[in-house]
Amino acid sequence: MWTRLWLFLCLISVLVVPHCGFRADATIGVIFNEISWQSLLPLRNALKKQNMVDQALVRFSTDIQQVSASDSFNVSKTVCDLIGRRNGVAAIISVQGSETSPIQESICFNSELPFISMSWGPTQVNNISMSLNFYPEAKLFAKGLLEVVKALRWNSFVILYETEEGLIRMQEILKLQEFHRGKRNSILVKQLGPGPDHRTLLKEIRNASEYFILDCKTENIIPILLQAKDLRMLELHNNYFLTSLDAHTLDYSILKTTANITTIRLFDPNRQEFQNVLKRWLLSDNENENENTIDLPPNAVLTETVLLYDAFTHVMECIKSLAATSSVETNPISCEEKSKSKNGFALYNFCRVKKPEKTLTGAVKFDEFGNRVHFKIDVVDVDTPTATLGSWHSHNESMMLYRGENETFDASVANLQKIKVIVSSRY
Repeated sequence: MWTRLWLFLCLISVLVVPHCGFRADATIGVIFNEISWQSLLPLRNALKKQNMVDQALVRFSTDIQQVSASDSFNVSKTVCDLIGRRNGVAAIISVQGSETSPIQESICFNSELPFISMSWGPTQVNNISMSLNFYPEAKLFAKGLLEVVKALRWNSFVILYETEEGLIRMQEILKLQEFHRGKRNSILVKQLGPGPDHRTLLKEIRNASEYFILDCKTENIIPILLQAKDLRMLELHNNYFLTSLDAHTLDYSILKTTANITTIRLFDPNRQEFQNVLKRWLLSDNENENENTIDLPPNAVLTETVLLYDAFTHVMECIKSLAATSSVETNPISCEEKSKSKNGFALYNFCRVKKPEKTLTGAVKFDEFGNRVHFKIDVVDVDTPTATLGSWHSHNESMMLYRGENETFDASVANLQKIKVIVSSRY
């Protein structure tokens, strides 16, 4: 009798819930230009956490592909093969931005598949979009950089940028000249050459200012600063602002400098919640008996890895939520026949409006075009990375400087400028 009753309930529930006694399958395509052990950690852990729940509505899997950063033909073929597999994919996550990213995005748009990215790119303004970018929206990010420079109270400085993208990131900072009409030449802008030796350029700007903004690839920061040190440009009176969101991963002790070096980050590796998540990643990897498992200090975790975690878990949570009330069935898509995803458009809209929960990079909100408009930029000194000097909040475009109970506002600014302040107390 109980068997018949169970079967009857299953038949009835099909009308209400799209599953009974089985789980829907959802594959998420993940595209890398370069695959690293660190970047796979959040994927493995999140998959294991989701699939270990017996009564879960969806069984998740990933289809990971590595593509060229410049070969458009092969990238197009790889993506079309990926979405054309037997069961299709629910969404595609593109981890590293490259010149082939627009091709990936275009294929997803034509196929009505959610395209999730996490790298700097021009602001999306398309009325119809299938893209979500977990990286801060470009114009807002540029405003954040401007507010950091204002907080540093630099009246004149030199901007050293590596690529045209870097110059775009400086667009708001360059407007500072408009507010200092008596000092039209207070900002000097120079592009770094192909390198690796930049000493000729550094000699040219050595006496132009004591304040420098350096926008370059993370791996080039230390070599450039070492060359600056050779030219006595890392002295006590010198100040540097590094715009790389991975500058916190570098070891600055090799510089042996008294210069003030400030940088920014999207997440706090010293926060207990983050370290707990990292422990779960590593524990899960050890349980998989991965021979390549190594220790990963919190301050060595890349921003890309954290954004991937936020994006991947958000997509899975959205698919789970939709599965409770509607179909999340995926289907193979043919690029040649220009077929569409059955449920991709609904999933995209749900991912865009649903507020991501338990993110490592703080509050996330997307605008109508899929740009991330809610985020926080933390300001830190590389010598004391455990202390956040200030934070810029995009939702109200405000800078908050952190100070203790007995500190004055001027002392807070002094800390932000890395001026050594001695505070005495009569108690």
